[in-house]
Amino acid sequence: MIALNLFSIFLACGDKSTDTSSPDDTASITSDAYSFEGMQFVFQSGEGFELVGDLLLVSFTESPREMSFSAGCNTHAGEYEMDEDIFTMSGMYATEIGCDMALMDQDSWLANFFMTSPSLVHDGDTITFTGADATLVFIDEEVAVPDAQLTDVTREI
Repeated sequence: MIALNLFSIFLACGDKSTDTSSPDDTASITSDAYSFEGMQFVFQSGEGFELVGDLLLVSFTESPREMSFSAGCNTHAGEYEMDEDIFTMSGMYATEIGCDMALMDQDSWLANFFMTSPSLVHDGDTITFTGADATLVFIDEEVAVPDAQLTDVTREI
């Protein structure tokens, strides 16, 4: 009787090596679509956009799922979702620091760009946003600005 029960359990489990059913594609897309969460990127280059100032940073958090950017004036942030390679922000909030007009115009342009659902591709150390009028390429901050190596550091106690 025990042998029959074990045989029934074996048959119920089946041979996984011959299972031809496909895995849930949504789970793999979700994990890949958000592979850049927890990372910060530095603007590297653009077509249809010229950086005003010295630095443009884009950061992504996991919980809550938010993207923020800072380009030398205000910081903008909002919740986002990925649908395949389409980046969609549901809203955006910003600080209200008075800055040079060129920086404030750039903030407005960038906010509009990110709110128009550009595509986003994460490939290794870079992410690329492509919208109707511009393409923005960012590189992982850890690659762009690596930590300085500490050498010959002594500490007296």
